[in-house]
Amino acid sequence: MLKKVFPVLLTISIIATSLSSIAFAQNTEENSQNGGDKVAIQTPLAGSRPSAPTGLDIKKDGRNLKLRWKVAKGVSKYEIYRAGGRFGNYQKIGESTGANFMDTKPNASKYENYYKVVAVNDNGNSDQSDFISLETEMFGDNMIFYNGKYDDMKAIGQEVNSIHDNKTFKDQFGTDRYGLYFKSGNYNNAGSLNIGYYTQVSGLGKTPLDTKVYNMLTPAPLDGNNATCTFWRGAENLTVSGEVDPDVTFMWGVSQAAPLRRVNVERYTQLDWWYGWSSGGYVADSVFTKKAGSWTQQQWYTRNSELNEGWYGVNWNGVFQGVKNAPGNTWDQNTNPYTTVDTTPIVREKPFLYLGDDGEYKVFVPAVRKNSTGITWSKDNIGVGQTMDISKFYVAKEGVDTAATINAALKKGKNIFFTPGIYKLEKPIHVKNANTIIIGTGLATLVPNNNTAAMILDDVPNLIVAGLMFDAYQSSTNLLKVGAKNSNRDNGTNPSSLIDLYFRVGGFRTEKVHVDTALEINSNNVIGDHFWVWRADHGNGVGWDKNTSPNGLVVNGDNVTVYGLFVEHFQQYQTLWNGDKGRMYFYQSETPYDPQSQSGWMSHDGTVKGYASYKVGNNVKNHYAVGLGIYDVLINTNGASIFMDNAIEVPQKENVVVQNACIVEISNATGPLVGINSIINGTGSGTSTGIGGKGYAREFVLKFQNGVAQLLNGTAKGTQPTDCRDDWNYKLRKLVNSTSGLKEAYYTKSSWSAFTEALNKADNSSIEAPQKAYNALDEAIRGLIEKGVTNKPAA
Repeated sequence: MLKKVFPVLLTISIIATSLSSIAFAQNTEENSQNGGDKVAIQTPLAGSRPSAPTGLDIKKDGRNLKLRWKVAKGVSKYEIYRAGGRFGNYQKIGESTGANFMDTKPNASKYENYYKVVAVNDNGNSDQSDFISLETEMFGDNMIFYNGKYDDMKAIGQEVNSIHDNKTFKDQFGTDRYGLYFKSGNYNNAGSLNIGYYTQVSGLGKTPLDTKVYNMLTPAPLDGNNATCTFWRGAENLTVSGEVDPDVTFMWGVSQAAPLRRVNVERYTQLDWWYGWSSGGYVADSVFTKKAGSWTQQQWYTRNSELNEGWYGVNWNGVFQGVKNAPGNTWDQNTNPYTTVDTTPIVREKPFLYLGDDGEYKVFVPAVRKNSTGITWSKDNIGVGQTMDISKFYVAKEGVDTAATINAALKKGKNIFFTPGIYKLEKPIHVKNANTIIIGTGLATLVPNNNTAAMILDDVPNLIVAGLMFDAYQSSTNLLKVGAKNSNRDNGTNPSSLIDLYFRVGGFRTEKVHVDTALEINSNNVIGDHFWVWRADHGNGVGWDKNTSPNGLVVNGDNVTVYGLFVEHFQQYQTLWNGDKGRMYFYQSETPYDPQSQSGWMSHDGTVKGYASYKVGNNVKNHYAVGLGIYDVLINTNGASIFMDNAIEVPQKENVVVQNACIVEISNATGPLVGINSIINGTGSGTSTGIGGKGYAREFVLKFQNGVAQLLNGTAKGTQPTDCRDDWNYKLRKLVNSTSGLKEAYYTKSSWSAFTEALNKADNSSIEAPQKAYNALDEAIRGLIEKGVTNKPAA
């Protein structure tokens, strides 16, 4: 029986499919209602109902809202439906015989008008079109807005979780980007919201208390509840409500690049996924009304927050700065070692989008705070700072904007708001104007399709760059460059801020890629707040000779302060700090996985094994670093035994201080013998694992200053690092910069000729032979002879 029926059903199916495929013919005709433009016209066959209108557009016309869409031939009329939000109750508000409609009585708030259109002919009605609103028109499709006053709560929860389940849960190197924005209101009935890769969740109120969600969760994409790859997501400016089911846990089980900012959490907080491993995280400007922490987190940084019922857990390196009710210092204990820093010397919290009382979108820019503790906001107070209308920003969209359009907007004095998406940049975005603000949401990703950088900031004061990811699809000198190498402006009264910036070299494409330095800071007085700088250890195109990059972060500017610094797997000095008077609070770093031989991984002209993860240049006179964790993960060495002599290298000077630093061994116990020989300048017990090693261990120093390490049981004297090539490169740049004021007219021809020859060689040879070039230029400068004065060197 089935064999007889099946061919008939199949034939009917084929006929129906064929009719469907030819049901509409595409024509091009003059459309007088659209200003005479040629538009695509859909022509339904006889007996067919029309398809849903497409190409909807919306514009504000005084108080009215004007809609347009593509014309469909054979349609007798269109019905227009409106709701207050994307999942609101769409009610018919009018009809039109043409492909346009003017809503003369919209809802009072212009952003509470969402429209759908239905086409009608004698054969019936089409499905409803996709919605259109001023919000989607302004911010694009990748920013999704919810309105608790109008939207169906079940639909909100279903959409958010569908995005997670079907788009972002396990797509670690995917291309989808989302900004989920919740207007002021209570969203408890939407249920738990799962947050995946490349997703930003934000409230649109003035304070976190204005927007309440039932819960947010970050299910681990790896097996075994392993959250060590739960990256690239964030939440800010909302409350995780405990009004319903108060005993339910808020599980934000994450690792790098997944910050919580400006959140109010009313639930017990667990910073792992069901007790699986997780590898570090960041929180700032937040309140936890119940206990927070994790028994399985490797490290965590908490800044300017309130812990009303205290903290628990964290295994290797927990740092609390400017935090009310922070745990005490326990660095001398191997269980849950904490560092507590009473105040935050200088910081600016991240700017954020919100809806003002006038119904307009605005960006709030918090003020710089000095020597601060606790949060910036209160129940009824947004905080101290500047409010800017969204009209002051150029809103960039994926697939629309290029470096040319963005640079043109910057030239006109606009700030930039990057909506979620991937932006392939044919040239660097070049920020030249002081006081410029550049913010992104939904892990907006900047890709340099040029050999220079994705973004270059001139050495001008009071710049803000926040909420962006920089990804290397092809080779370039930098991903982000802040100031030129010869920057010397004093920006102390108007410091620039870099906030929630993430950098990736490798992992996305199979092709080889090289970046000299992912993030290079040459300007003075820069505040860095939360970086993850990552040479990929997994994904596509990963290998010692595939995704190559010597340095993750290089700081050449003076008076630079960085909080929450994560730098991993770079092939030479992962962090190289040449600027004076630098400060760094919390550092997390893993060695590269994949040096292929010890002889191929040597520093200091082949005299020192490996490259220190945290390197302070020998020229530096004043530096402070606290709360450092550096981990040996030498697991892909192709069988080679690999060691790093020093996890940290610093000059042995009175005002160079490193406090609370540790190393941890987490390599393969059955692999080749690998490890770290010392913590700082030859002091502190080393680690080793593999065949013949001592196995897992956490070793630490309490303080290192002026060449002396304070250990748990006594002290040890360190060994001053010799000048390495990077030291000489920095000295050479400083020497070259010092010659900028010299004038040819003041010196004899022969001495000036010798000087310019040495200067040209210095500019061209700083990579290969910086010490030789330095000595030659120094000699030439001393040999300059003023005209009319015999053998007198320049002053």
